[in-house]
Amino acid sequence: MLITAAQVSLSMSLGDIVCQCLEHRTTSIGDTFSLFDVKVDWSRTSRMCLTGAFVSGPWSFGQYQVFERFIPGTTTAAVVKKVAAAAAAAPIGISLMFTSVLLLQGKKYNDVQHKLQNDLVDTWAIGALYWPFVLGLNFKFVSLARRPLVGALAGSAWNVYTAYQANKVVPSASSSSSTAVA
Repeated sequence: MLITAAQVSLSMSLGDIVCQCLEHRTTSIGDTFSLFDVKVDWSRTSRMCLTGAFVSGPWSFGQYQVFERFIPGTTTAAVVKKVAAAAAAAPIGISLMFTSVLLLQGKKYNDVQHKLQNDLVDTWAIGALYWPFVLGLNFKFVSLARRPLVGALAGSAWNVYTAYQANKVVPSASSSSSTAVA
């Protein structure tokens, strides 16, 4: 589990750094962009790193173990069942990640709840476009011992997106209520 946690932590950290680079990239035609122009928010990256090490990494490790125990093998039927189980469990993993990042930011319960209500379904839906293919290959062709590493490598691209989702500003629950103007 420690190796998986370290792999996921590194993947989430690198994903966050890439995400910050993309967020700070200029979009005007003719402007140039250099990685060295970006000031990385290391406290933000640290939150992603800690979340990977203590939340998402252990969650990932546990999932692979549970799936293999209850749905053993690499037959097509077993792989399809594991991918379906992963899709069904994904909202839990996404919720844990969002909650961890927000609590590490010092946010309150209402803000966490508001974030989950606003971003959980969209994040899961995007993941449902990406992960079934990756997991299908992982479950079919990769040994159980190497699945977390392959998942972390594939997760590097995914973690750019989740870093964005986890760190984007969502109006707080108290400021999002608006009154109708007649």
